[in-house]
Amino acid sequence: MLQSFAWLVVAASVCLAPCRSQDVSPEAQRTAEDHFETHVRPVLAKHCIECHGGENYEAGLRLDNHDAVMKGGDSGPLLVAGNPDESRLIRVIRYDGLTQMPPDGKMSDDEIALLENWIRDGAIWPEDRQDTSPATSTASPAPRTAAEWSQIHWAFQPVVEPQLPEVNDQAWLKSPLDAFVLHKLEAKGLSPSEVATRRELLRRLSFDLIGLPPTQQEISDFENDPSPDAWDRQIERLLGSPQYGERWARHWLDIARYADTKGYVGVGEGDIERREYPFAFAYRDWVVTALNDDLPYDQFIRLQIAADKMEVADPKSLAALGFFRVGRVFLGNRNDQIDDKIDVMSRGLLGLTVACARCHDHKFDPIPTADYYSLFGVFSSTQEPDDAENKRMLLADADNPHNSRIFKRGNPGTQGDEVPRRFLEVLSQPDRQPFTEGSGRLELAQSIASSQNPLTARVMVNRVWAHHFGSPLVSTPSDFGVRTPEPVHHQLLDHLAHQFMQSGWSLKELHRVICRSNTYQQSSRQRESCFLVDSENSLYWRYSRRRLDLEQFRDSMLVVSGDLSIEMGGPPVELTTAPYSSRRTVYGRIDRQNLPGMFRTFDFANPDSHSPGRFLTSVPQQGLFVFNHPFVIERAQQLEKDLSAIPAENETARIEQLFAKILARNPQPHEIDMARKYVASARENSAASDTLNAWAQLAQALIMTNEFMYID
Repeated sequence: MLQSFAWLVVAASVCLAPCRSQDVSPEAQRTAEDHFETHVRPVLAKHCIECHGGENYEAGLRLDNHDAVMKGGDSGPLLVAGNPDESRLIRVIRYDGLTQMPPDGKMSDDEIALLENWIRDGAIWPEDRQDTSPATSTASPAPRTAAEWSQIHWAFQPVVEPQLPEVNDQAWLKSPLDAFVLHKLEAKGLSPSEVATRRELLRRLSFDLIGLPPTQQEISDFENDPSPDAWDRQIERLLGSPQYGERWARHWLDIARYADTKGYVGVGEGDIERREYPFAFAYRDWVVTALNDDLPYDQFIRLQIAADKMEVADPKSLAALGFFRVGRVFLGNRNDQIDDKIDVMSRGLLGLTVACARCHDHKFDPIPTADYYSLFGVFSSTQEPDDAENKRMLLADADNPHNSRIFKRGNPGTQGDEVPRRFLEVLSQPDRQPFTEGSGRLELAQSIASSQNPLTARVMVNRVWAHHFGSPLVSTPSDFGVRTPEPVHHQLLDHLAHQFMQSGWSLKELHRVICRSNTYQQSSRQRESCFLVDSENSLYWRYSRRRLDLEQFRDSMLVVSGDLSIEMGGPPVELTTAPYSSRRTVYGRIDRQNLPGMFRTFDFANPDSHSPGRFLTSVPQQGLFVFNHPFVIERAQQLEKDLSAIPAENETARIEQLFAKILARNPQPHEIDMARKYVASARENSAASDTLNAWAQLAQALIMTNEFMYID
């Protein structure tokens, strides 16, 4: 119990050649490939392909397909994956030597940094995505019509309520979703796990719904409540808490790539005013309020795309338009900013990588370049005013909405046919019509937030499921395209998506459905017989144990030390500089250019772009943070101060109070004995050095236990 948290040192190995497939998870590989198509390939197309593409390439060097890049040119190898400083490509675009490319002018700092980071991350070049044909060619797989695709790819088919499967153990079913899970388990000869203890259940539910641990009294009340609706009342209590919106807003802010700063804007570090989004927090606060009010998800979407075009009862709803406003500024490059809006909208709401079609027809999904520029026309017909009086960031239609032309190979200087502003072909009816109302944002919002759209409900249900169970039903939450295989639990996904829409798109009702199920209430204990069949727990034969994320961990330390502020909303606060704020982590200032080390150490989402999900790492810096960071030390010292009312000689009472506050339970007799020995040893060590008081050290040790850091 009192042993330090076990921290795993992860050794990163880097291969010395551009890779088609590293030993990474499918989701990480997919993310890297999409990053290449969305960001890296457009830079190469803009600056390099004219001279180093097609059949008439210069200096023996082609930069339009993987094999040619691997081969290099007359001057030798081009890339050293993992090491941009040793890569000839980076040296020439930095203008470090005699050879300087492109010859007509140096790339922007952002573009150079993009290629440096691409190489540093392994120079992943998606397999078979060679771009040797003209940009206007059709490279997407046929057939292309919506009707044909609806019969081919599972995610493009309408959402219908599937029939409940037959199962043997009828007594286990608490919810229809249990039938889908149990059916898959029984087909593999497996059985679900026993129900978790009430202590485990309430801790799990509390962290899931409000992001905070329950108190010892709350656990005791639940353990001693014999009423048949005790669990349901705990669900309602937490869903009704204002802290619910704060927790689930943070999940949405990852999707929306929220930050309080613009990123690199080409000014000195001291020029704070130009780097800040002064009203980004209004969008964050709107999300918190909308979720607490259980605003229907379809309306939640419409307001974020086109609140200015809707008749809204509350003018404060205009703050929802910050969804498109809180991204990077890209040094004023409006085309890149529009691309960012298309990306966050398509991946975040639809689970489609539409931005991959910026320079060419999507290499896999039925998204032609024309569809990309149809959406481009919507956002190029949109202005971005600020409402300083009401402190919010807005959108407004331009005076003269216009269509866009296709940019061949993504180059605005080489334009093709004009395309009308309209919705994606694959998600539209055969008689797809252009948008006619101003920019078209309202019609776009209605097309996305429609029960006829096969993706919107599925994508959101999959995200909610992932936050409850630690893994999504569809392994790539922001890519439901044709490379995504039908999930094991496709029928379960469709059942939940159908019920979600039938409930009026209520997220709180979706939580109720999930949390009331026996699937959710299973124990997390390992069972070897099931593990040998399904080591990844993809069939959900138990609840998967999870580590607290950054927000849960930091906020929990404030809770147990009695310091957490319940103040809601307002401008962001600094979390990593003394005096340390007691506000919830969701209100911390997010600087996308200089993300604080604490955020990076504990796997915070990259705010530069839409985040499908957070990576999970175990690195020494996490343990060092808990050992040494002044914020943690302050929490331990506060817990030690709270012991002052208990006589020093009554060590048992002091130990019991620390266990009650930090772990929300009473210690076992052997734990009391271990704690006494720990305090005695710490007292001897602290007497000879300027270290924490022995009781503060015990508090710090309890914070580092798996019981505090993990959800069972």
